[in-house]
Amino acid sequence: MLRSCRHGPAIPDTRTSSARLVVPVFRLLTSSYLVDACTGRSEHGASETRPEVSSIMRIAPERLYLELGRLIAEMPELASSPITPELQRWLARADSLVKSSGSVAEALQLTVACENLDGPLRARNAETITKILHCVLAKAELNAPSELRGSVLLIGENFDAYKAVRQLLSTATNDALLVEPDAGGKILADYAILAPERVTVWLLADEAQYKSSLIAGVQRWQQRLGDYRNLLVRLAPANTLHERLIMLDGGRAWVLGVPFSNLAKRAHTTLVRMSPEEEARKIAVYAEIWEEADPLDRVSGNS
Repeated sequence: MLRSCRHGPAIPDTRTSSARLVVPVFRLLTSSYLVDACTGRSEHGASETRPEVSSIMRIAPERLYLELGRLIAEMPELASSPITPELQRWLARADSLVKSSGSVAEALQLTVACENLDGPLRARNAETITKILHCVLAKAELNAPSELRGSVLLIGENFDAYKAVRQLLSTATNDALLVEPDAGGKILADYAILAPERVTVWLLADEAQYKSSLIAGVQRWQQRLGDYRNLLVRLAPANTLHERLIMLDGGRAWVLGVPFSNLAKRAHTTLVRMSPEEEARKIAVYAEIWEEADPLDRVSGNS
């Protein structure tokens, strides 16, 4: 997943500081390591030698790779979303991870772009942030252990959500479990159908959140594909599901940053494989949830 690392310079905001909301909060969130690039003074005002970005909060390559993947999975619409505390926290996470990669030039460019996101050239700065994160992700993948490479599927540009999910499901040999709390009929028509015919699709939804269209979607599947495509749908107890996952053959687990229904609408997101420890734990947990869940036809038949 190598991508071009070329990206334009971040564009500073020329408005007065009193009209800008991003910079004060962003710097507060990153003040533990942020030093002014021009003056060499810390946020507390003390003059000090500018620290090397490469020495700040370095983390293991495999952790950096997976955390960058999850960060991009949760990327807000940078060019248009309101500047909320949640978005500012996301920017602070991005700044911290790029600094921890040790890439000095890209860390400095990202900091400037983040600080000036809420400015007249917002779209340009949003593009700069995105390109830097994609570039740092590509470098992190090269530095990650070989067995982890390919664990982040980057969705956007020429690789859309349907291609990503199809590629992932094509690696299954026996079964694929899709976890979507508020599943509706579209998850079957758009994503479950992408699994190879040999693979049994399991869909787990939440009893309190699933959409009524799921019932009709299952009926259409059975009418059109039931003779040669296996599908099992179950409902977990009300309000017990809170994440979106794809699990393959009871041995591999991937997390989505957005609901399946929004996956194809996002310009930039990812599918990220869990770390081995988290993966084993989640697979065991969802095996129990599946065993205790009720079949959809039983629940819908009683409603």
